Amino acid sequence: MTISESARYEMHTGLRNRLGEPVADMLMEHLPPSGWSDLAEKSDVEHLRNEVNKRLDSLVHGVWAAVGFFSAAFIALFSLIAARG
Repeated sequence: MTISESARYEMHTGLRNRLGEPVADMLMEHLPPSGWSDLAEKSDVEHLRNEVNKRLDSLVHGVWAAVGFFSAAFIALFSLIAARG
């Protein structure tokens, strides 16, 4: 649920009148700026971490495959050159 700026102001004013300015300010500082639904949960962060790890693993495997291919090509080319000379 998103709370409007006017509703936040009214809540802050009500808290200030009942609890005093320092306590009201402290409570308001602990509220998210745009609503609780916009905050990431631990499960969101874990899911993102898993997706990034999968992509990195795929990238690393791709790089190693390319290294293996070019190593084999270099060895074959070197063998051909050595056989001619």
